[in-house]
Amino acid sequence: MKKQIKKKMVLVLCVFGLIGVLSGCAGQQSKGEKDNSEAEFVKEGDIYTYTDTQNSPFEDSGLKINVKQGDDGYVKFIKTDLDGKETVEYYNFDNETKTMFKHYYVGAMGTSFDYTYDLEKNELVKVEDGNKDDVTQKTKDSGRWDKSAKTVDSDAKDLQEYFNTNYGMVVLDACTSEKFGK
Repeated sequence: MKKQIKKKMVLVLCVFGLIGVLSGCAGQQSKGEKDNSEAEFVKEGDIYTYTDTQNSPFEDSGLKINVKQGDDGYVKFIKTDLDGKETVEYYNFDNETKTMFKHYYVGAMGTSFDYTYDLEKNELVKVEDGNKDDVTQKTKDSGRWDKSAKTVDSDAKDLQEYFNTNYGMVVLDACTSEKFGK
């Protein structure tokens, strides 16, 4: 009889413990689900800036976002560490040319590559090396074009989805949005 009572008490405690854990988790949002539409962008000169270390579409990194308004405006995403410290990698969505520019550093090679992506055609159009030499054909000839195009396309779409989900607008619309004082 005492064993059954002890078992029932343990079972009741386990149930209450499980309820407590589940109710604590229910209020938490998973990465990428947080709504930043009310995020406070700070104006620094003619640039609006916000650092998001919680919802980046890139694993183990945050994003510093710079918005410059106007027809010649841009939205720049600078990768950061999870403390908000900037890295050398960034993406620049240019409102005037309707392109995304990706600057990617390859530490093992000690050099960087710059990729230009057409946002209207949704395709990679150019690759430059760290010396700003056009290596588009060289990339194609070496069989690296398809992988580069797929990666840059994925990055562009991930950033656009991230911005729309978290800030409630298309990336380039931020260049003319009243949210940023225009």
